Amino acid sequence: MKLLESECKYFGITLKNRIVRSATGERASSEDGCITDHYVDMYSKLAEGGSGLIITGHSYVDRTGANGPRMAGIHDDSVIAALSNVVKAVHAKGSKIMLQISHCGRQTSFSFDGKSPPAPSVVAAPGSLLPREMTHDEIKHIIRSFINATGRAKRAGFDGVELHGAHGYLISQFVSPFTNRRKDEWGGSYENRFRFVKEIISGIKKEYPEYPLLIKWNSEDFVEGGLSSEESLRMVLEMEKLGLDGIEISGGVFESSQKICRRHIKRPEDEGYFAKLAVALKKSGLKIPIILVGGFRTASVMERNLEDGTADLIAICRPLIKDPFLPAKLFANPTYRSDCTSCNGCLMSRDGVTHCIRI
Repeated sequence: MKLLESECKYFGITLKNRIVRSATGERASSEDGCITDHYVDMYSKLAEGGSGLIITGHSYVDRTGANGPRMAGIHDDSVIAALSNVVKAVHAKGSKIMLQISHCGRQTSFSFDGKSPPAPSVVAAPGSLLPREMTHDEIKHIIRSFINATGRAKRAGFDGVELHGAHGYLISQFVSPFTNRRKDEWGGSYENRFRFVKEIISGIKKEYPEYPLLIKWNSEDFVEGGLSSEESLRMVLEMEKLGLDGIEISGGVFESSQKICRRHIKRPEDEGYFAKLAVALKKSGLKIPIILVGGFRTASVMERNLEDGTADLIAICRPLIKDPFLPAKLFANPTYRSDCTSCNGCLMSRDGVTHCIRI
């Protein structure tokens, strides 16, 4: 496992290996968005288990963007002190950690104030509240909220932030013609749909030019009329020009949720299912590092995707929910394969914090 376990430098930071813990919601916060001791312990174990870079579950940048009462927040200064304890715990174990920041938009069945969630357009999502169309002023406010959230993450000591621009959440909703049906400057044409994320990235880079900024991004939406792989690739190349430091490739929205965290990953051939866009981006001359997620379970498959240049870093999530010490096992045995069954019970369960239901 020469590359997988090798020290490397990306985004201006040194990582002890090329395994990234991909974000997933923790459901381990109090109703004011502040993290709990369980949250700190979860990330301490992931660092101890060997993940080189840890990306937290998404934290809402504004209370209108939460998807549940136990989602972590990065919406005001009150959360900074507790989050800094997470950073200290992870750094003490030799890993790096980035905060994923998000707004759920239409994809939520929860609202703190009982009002409809804001979204680009009134397009209902499965199992979610009917959204309302955002005003121009609301859009500008949320863009500012992403920029402010980045500043709070920096003050808490995180090694960078990752925008959640995938899986049908608010950034994804703006760039996709499936969910953005506006007729103003924020919708319609490619340029208008791209404007929301463009202003977020430009704003962050203007105020925090040296702070590492990543984005989790859809390779495509996998729905008719959604973001295509061609437009997705074009947007990534433009985001690189805006100063983006790295990208994590994923895909899918609530309507195509079976494509996001796919079940029945039984063979090595089933792994790395988002690699197509990564290959296209490399061929198109993308210079920023690519993190590839998508059902990785086998050490040799991860190594092969690094060796052939498909990706620069490999991201895992569900197997690390089952066993946070998985990286050490992968490094020790090139034929090792995680025993995660890809049942998705960890993601679908709502009884407390995120956990493997088979342990």
